[in-house]
Amino acid sequence: MDEKTLALVQKNKLFGNMSGENTELCVKLLSGRTVAAKSGEIIMSEGEPADRIGIVLSGSVQVIREDYYGNRDLAALIRQGGSFAEVFACSAVKLLPVTVEAAGDCTVMLLDYGKLSSLSLYPFYPQFVINLLTVISDNALMLNRKVEIISKRTTKEKIMAYLSHEAKKAGSDTFTVPLDRRSMADYLGVERSAMSARLSELVKEGRIMVDKNTFTVLKCHCGLDKINMF
Repeated sequence: MDEKTLALVQKNKLFGNMSGENTELCVKLLSGRTVAAKSGEIIMSEGEPADRIGIVLSGSVQVIREDYYGNRDLAALIRQGGSFAEVFACSAVKLLPVTVEAAGDCTVMLLDYGKLSSLSLYPFYPQFVINLLTVISDNALMLNRKVEIISKRTTKEKIMAYLSHEAKKAGSDTFTVPLDRRSMADYLGVERSAMSARLSELVKEGRIMVDKNTFTVLKCHCGLDKINMF
């Protein structure tokens, strides 16, 4: 593994508190391989054996659920430094219930979870297991946040819950979201046209400002048409 790839791998929480030497050995024991994917390319397909863990080295990937009728649900957007499919690899699930596709040009590393037991002979094994549990817990919290958002009753409430979360994460009323309109609609579980209409209404009501993927959540949401001039 070259130094650049090793540095990218070490940014992932799976390898927290592990030396470069131990990280490199761990990747080797798990038969780590690097895969470059173009935007929209499938990295993991629903129905494949759930025996691999992915690490995003550059770019981002989308974790997608699709129902019988072809309706898409964006379960998660995983950016550089994040990981995916570890929950399924560590569970009793035999086959992947999701598809992972490149959200743009990206590079990922795939690890063979089936070879995890080979790490038990090395002193860094307990640390890796702790890291793995931490990653799974973080992803459970991320899923819980999504459930809170999509459980809102109306499309407007879902949009505002999502934008409020992004504003809090950014620490600013003005922020850029990582999702385009289609992906945002898939994430919220709403029709894209309905979401666009509700976004326009929220702008007119003075609750948000929008400039492409940059949003501003306005604390005083008094629509301009409702302002009384004295």
